[in-house]
Amino acid sequence: MTDLPPPYSAYEPGSFATFTLEERFPAIVAEAQRSLPAERAEDPRWHQLLDAVRSGRAIDAALLAPTTPWWADRRRSLAGQSWRELGFMEIEFVFYHALNSLADFPRHDIFALARTAALATALPTLTRQLASAETIDLDHALDLALFGNRVDLSQVTRVPGLASNLVVDERGALRATAREARHTHLVADNAGEELCSDLLLCAALLEHPQSAVTLHLKPWPMFVSDALISDVDRSLGALAAGSRPLSGAAARLAQAAAEGRFVTAAAADWGEPRAFDAVSPDLTATLAAADLVLLKGDLNYRRCVGDRRWQATTPIARAANVPFGPTFALRVLKSEAVAGVAVSVEAALDAEHPQWRTDGTFAMVQRVDMGRLA
Repeated sequence: MTDLPPPYSAYEPGSFATFTLEERFPAIVAEAQRSLPAERAEDPRWHQLLDAVRSGRAIDAALLAPTTPWWADRRRSLAGQSWRELGFMEIEFVFYHALNSLADFPRHDIFALARTAALATALPTLTRQLASAETIDLDHALDLALFGNRVDLSQVTRVPGLASNLVVDERGALRATAREARHTHLVADNAGEELCSDLLLCAALLEHPQSAVTLHLKPWPMFVSDALISDVDRSLGALAAGSRPLSGAAARLAQAAAEGRFVTAAAADWGEPRAFDAVSPDLTATLAAADLVLLKGDLNYRRCVGDRRWQATTPIARAANVPFGPTFALRVLKSEAVAGVAVSVEAALDAEHPQWRTDGTFAMVQRVDMGRLA
């Protein structure tokens, strides 16, 4: 594709990305240090890293553990570069990878306590939402999974509640595709309430005895609330001890797992700042074999459009780089990347709610694969 817009910069005054550097990153470093033994928490490199990224100075590539071939290559290529030379999405990935490297993951999982606390509050919330339900059908499960994405533990502040405004609403097409799909891949985002909601969606998708679901998790916590395979195990245990619709879903998932119809995976690609047209051939082939791919959250959407400065009204078929499908994004908007919004919708949002792209008040369900052109 030619004439691509530039990636989002993290150093544009007043932007959400700059807010992330100035407000969110210091809070995240402080949280990481609180989770560590004193001798590791007091390492001066934590604040050297923070000062360098906030000012856009040189990257200390030695901080980055060469945990995968991709990270080993990127570590070498980052030597001599500055943070200011990177796009916003890669800054976030490199920053978090440096945090994990300094903490010596997996020996120290600096965000484990945050994910554990999120799970503790998830079940009471879901129990209240499902107080009158005996079972959870596909329509209800899709809405739970979508609006569960409002939770993001890396945000410093959150807007209370979530409007039911969808800036793009292709739920009808998604439901029709989901009912016909026999093998669905769901790429998860956050742990806690969102992961529990995603598991309820997986259970609904497994209602047909010939159906199968693969749930993709992060191989390590690149962001504060990233869901790992270990979080699935804990979340299933919590659901099993919950009210009837929750325990029923957990039982269906346990049976499907025993039958090989519900599996989890954590490809290294999910822990690297790759857009979907740059993921490994193995992962691309895996996703291309699915009847339906569901992408949760902002990060996966940013992978779809390269985290580039598309005009919001750019047709998603032009902006998307997803080489498999059908693929739908389910996302509450908490970052600036967006495409495929109607002109009239964008005009109304810009006039009435200028922060609509980032404040967690609006959501979207959108088909994002290039195959929609066929």
